[in-house]
Amino acid sequence: MKHLHREEAKWLSDRDCEIRTGVPAVSVRVWAKRGKVARSKSVDTGRVVYLVADIVKQAGLAHVSMDQEPRSV
Repeated sequence: MKHLHREEAKWLSDRDCEIRTGVPAVSVRVWAKRGKVARSKSVDTGRVVYLVADIVKQAGLAHVSMDQEPRSV
C-alpha cells in the first residue's frame, strides 16, 4: 500500500522522491534550499515533504506521471 501512495502522492519525503523519480535525495534538498523545489511540512507527520512536480520539472523528467491536481499539506 505504501508503494501505491508513493506513486500517486504530490508531496513526498526526499527519500520517497528519490525512489519515485531517481533523483538523489541530496539533490532534492539542495534544489529546495535554492528555491527551485517547493517544500513544506506534512500536517499528518510533521516531516518535510517536497513537491514532486517541481522535482520532475527541475530534473527534466517527462516519464513521471503528474496527472492529478496538487493538494495542500
